[in-house]
Amino acid sequence: MNETQVAIERERRQRQQDARPALLRAAYDEHQEAQLQLEQKLRRLYPPGSAVEWMRGEFIQSGAVVRHGYGTDLVVMNTRSGKSVKITAGDILRAASQRRSDFRKSVDQVAEARR
Repeated sequence: MNETQVAIERERRQRQQDARPALLRAAYDEHQEAQLQLEQKLRRLYPPGSAVEWMRGEFIQSGAVVRHGYGTDLVVMNTRSGKSVKITAGDILRAASQRRSDFRKSVDQVAEARR
């Protein structure tokens, strides 16, 4: 490489380095906005007093929302135990996924039994 090519390459690398923080900031801002939207939607879909199901270990639990916690956390009252527990949006999604999986299995079993 001659001196001109080296200088051009050095300038290109410097521009890339200068752009990285701006690109990272943009991605971070997008993440923050998505997190805020998730929190707002969770609060709308699960107001205090509403019924909710969540996964705890291998079991689906049910109860009612007592209050909203920080971020995507909810404080709920377990209907079986009467205890207040903290759950997350992920716990709710895992329970919904498990319900769908259980439903598919039962449909497959019925279809198999009819054959």
